[in-house]
Amino acid sequence: MTGEKSLSELLSPAMRVEKPTPYWQKVIAYFSPEQGWILLILLILAFFSVASVIDTAIWVETPGLYWVIILASLTGQLLSRVRLPSLLIHPLSLTLGLLASLVGVTSLVKGVPFNEKFLEVCLRLKHWYEIASGEGMNTDLLPYSAMILFLAWLMSYTGTWWAYRHSNIWLPIVVAGVAILTSLSFLPAYFTSRFYIFVFLCILLVAQMTTVKAMIRWRNCLLYTSPSPRD
Repeated sequence: MTGEKSLSELLSPAMRVEKPTPYWQKVIAYFSPEQGWILLILLILAFFSVASVIDTAIWVETPGLYWVIILASLTGQLLSRVRLPSLLIHPLSLTLGLLASLVGVTSLVKGVPFNEKFLEVCLRLKHWYEIASGEGMNTDLLPYSAMILFLAWLMSYTGTWWAYRHSNIWLPIVVAGVAILTSLSFLPAYFTSRFYIFVFLCILLVAQMTTVKAMIRWRNCLLYTSPSPRD
């Protein structure tokens, strides 16, 4: 009995077959950021602080502004994992941002069937460009709404992609900082409190990136350093 038991125990590890990892788990593991999801949340909150200034100022209507920022940030994080030349990745993102901006302003089109709103937006943009390139004057604010949404996409996507691709947080901080300071320069002084919120989020971003980079270096040291033999 003892011999049979020991023999089965010796054979069982060799006969054990590991189950293959499901494809969906491989996809999730591939797109999971090495820098973690907390960094993405902080980036989105920092971009939200910029958007809140523009939204509260009510220069023009910006429907779906916060959703555009979320979608752009997620796109930047996902595309940062794709190891393709930037000349192929960024045009795709710009196309998505343009479509998101145009779809966002379709809610501003009134009195038109839902399936014709996108075409109406394109026609109004074309009409605005023709007048703006000439000597006429156009009071249509829809193109400006689309422009703000596209700039929000550009800020969020570029900042998130750079932070995750290069593990560097300074570009999104500088870009968002220029955006919020430019917006605040046209607003009354009581809007300045929004800037302090932005600065606090930037401090958290720097601290988070510093911690993440230290953890990555520490993990790499454990991975590539062989343990010293014991006497």
